[in-house]
Amino acid sequence: MQKYVIKLINWLQKQLALYHKTKQVPYVIAIWFPYHVAAILAIVYATQNWSWWYPVWALCGWILLDGIGNNLTLHRWLSHKSWTPRKFFEPFLLWAATMVGEGSPLWWAALHRGHHHRVSDQPGKDIHTPVENGWLHSYMGWQFGIDQNSVSFRYVVDLLRDHHITFIHENYNKILYGTLAISYLVFGLTFTVWFFVIGALMSLHADGLVNTFGHVPAAGYKNFDNRDASTNVWWISYFHWGSGWHNNHHRQSSSFDFGATVSGRPHEFDPCMILMMPFATKDEINRLWTQRKAAILKRQQESEIK
Repeated sequence: MQKYVIKLINWLQKQLALYHKTKQVPYVIAIWFPYHVAAILAIVYATQNWSWWYPVWALCGWILLDGIGNNLTLHRWLSHKSWTPRKFFEPFLLWAATMVGEGSPLWWAALHRGHHHRVSDQPGKDIHTPVENGWLHSYMGWQFGIDQNSVSFRYVVDLLRDHHITFIHENYNKILYGTLAISYLVFGLTFTVWFFVIGALMSLHADGLVNTFGHVPAAGYKNFDNRDASTNVWWISYFHWGSGWHNNHHRQSSSFDFGATVSGRPHEFDPCMILMMPFATKDEINRLWTQRKAAILKRQQESEIK
């Protein structure tokens, strides 16, 4: 028992040091714990006071946060620069990325670029790989051990030049909780929890599934030998906006479409191909869909030759 108390004290001291360094309440304390507590209480309450609005609000929150905020903005735009949104929509996309609740957009991109793709599945380097760390670590445990020094911003020098992105980074908790407060005042507590909190948790746990099963070969299949454990898992792909085509993505991270544009397989559909359309120019939409069509035709032609 004493050993666990000492570990808890050390962890709290690390969180306090992190706060003094960043001037922000650490993620696990500011978001992870309160979000999960709020979601559990909301679900318990719903069992006695059910309304069909609850799943409707959660579905809409999932589209905004997991689809637009996480997969369109954090992953494809900021981390990989694989598409260019209309300038008019950039503030909205950055706000949606902030409300995902997985850290500031700047921090998220730095972790993804420098501490996952560059060193994928290398023990001691890839922060959230299940290789030698186990599934619990890759699913969620890594978030409890990370500190400010775990992520280097040298991988996001281009983003550091954007004052909008740095402003959000410096005021991340204020923006997130300010939005929650406004939502509470305008729409009420129940809507706020089901739309923003549960919507964000759906995104967080979907990322946990990708970090885990997307790096367990037995969970799916591989189209490419990427010299890591990245794996395509179809059942994650369709509800997590294409991210389950993980082996494809590690093969060609610069591709907006994680599915058929990389593999040429039509059934490997990336839902972000539809989700991005309201936010992209006509030329950008044509570019991305043309790439997909060309990849499918190329594969068909190669199959006919064989």
